[in-house]
Amino acid sequence: MIDRFIVPDKYVITSVLKACGPCFALREGKEVHCQALKLELSSNRSITMKPMEIYGKCGEFDSARKVFDKMTERDVVASTIMINCFLDHGLVKKAVQVFDRVRVKDTVHWTAMIDGLVRNGEMNMAMEMFREMQKDNVRHNEVTTIVCVFSACSQLGALELGRWVHSYIGRIELNHFVGGALINMYSRCGDIDEAERVFATMKERNLITYNLMISGLAMHGKSIEAVEIFLGMIKQGILFCRLVLPLLLF
Repeated sequence: MIDRFIVPDKYVITSVLKACGPCFALREGKEVHCQALKLELSSNRSITMKPMEIYGKCGEFDSARKVFDKMTERDVVASTIMINCFLDHGLVKKAVQVFDRVRVKDTVHWTAMIDGLVRNGEMNMAMEMFREMQKDNVRHNEVTTIVCVFSACSQLGALELGRWVHSYIGRIELNHFVGGALINMYSRCGDIDEAERVFATMKERNLITYNLMISGLAMHGKSIEAVEIFLGMIKQGILFCRLVLPLLLF
């Protein structure tokens, strides 16, 4: 298209940039970004966001930061892209720096940080971030944020903190994401009875939920209960995977 001297518009540039992201096409992404700058299309929001995302995915942090710093309006999407850019590559301190500079933080910012900290093994920092979130009276995302927090509690063995978070979320209906995270947390923190109570109250269960419950019971030597849950899973028509069987043969 360029070779034929046809000038691309913002829609073409945006489409090509979107295509570069998933396949980590850094060189091509840079070329398209340069074309956008030459055509003075960089003021377009999508054309600004996509190069930053491409640079971040490919580890070109300086390039991503330059795009971010030149933005006149850094909205929640832009700052979250930058935060995830660093967290995805284990650069926790740089992510925290970007996060701290955001004046008005919403649940998207907090969730991105908590999730990224858990993924990077920074469990204590993740829990401290959740506490700060509560102090700021930020309404949490009842799925993503809470699942991340329970994951951190599980790996830290922080039973009392996990109980506090459980009571904090109140009596929301437990879907298989939150319920599964709770079962895993209580099982790994030593309170298998509470894990069973959570399982019993769940209206929505899937293979992962059953596997977590069976695994927890097996971990605590409750073989009869584990078999009963397994048989209940079969009655519900849920196909088990071969990873479940070794848990029952102990």
